[in-house]
Amino acid sequence: MLHIASINNVRNGMQMCAYTLYHSEEMTNPVAGFFLGFCIIMVNFFAESVNLVTQMNNSDIPTLLNKYIAFKVLLEGPDFYGKQRENFKIKKALSAPLVINKVDNPRYD
Repeated sequence: MLHIASINNVRNGMQMCAYTLYHSEEMTNPVAGFFLGFCIIMVNFFAESVNLVTQMNNSDIPTLLNKYIAFKVLLEGPDFYGKQRENFKIKKALSAPLVINKVDNPRYD
């Protein structure tokens, strides 16, 4: 059931990898961008597999619910923190749409 909660994180990692592959000329280090997206995917797969193994070893319902709640809190921790910091300057910068202007640089031709 918790794999539904981690689908968005895996999708973000896949989109980061795809964007890096198709727009590598816009980045100074496309390998790092692809690697970060790949790490997001692998960490979520690892966390999901650990969660499944842990759930299979539990036999009582209260323990299963405790593990479910703990994993859900770990997945939603960054979102919860971001909502608490509404006046955080970086949040305002990240919420604006990304505009890429053509730069007059021979490197980008």
